[in-house]
Amino acid sequence: MPLAGGAAARVRAARSVSQAAAAGAAEAGAGAARSGPEDHRAVAVRVASRVRRMRVGMRLS
Repeated sequence: MPLAGGAAARVRAARSVSQAAAAGAAEAGAGAARSGPEDHRAVAVRVASRVRRMRVGMRLS
């Protein structure tokens, strides 16, 4: 049974957020491999804020 329009959009948006989080985790891992723990923390904060912005955008749309 197909989802209603809004539900389908929410599922697509949730998928993109989880993919962004996975990509962010990979980016954070790569950053940690290149540099020290302080830089790793900065990358993790940047990734978390990016995911948070995406979630807020998803709620507003």
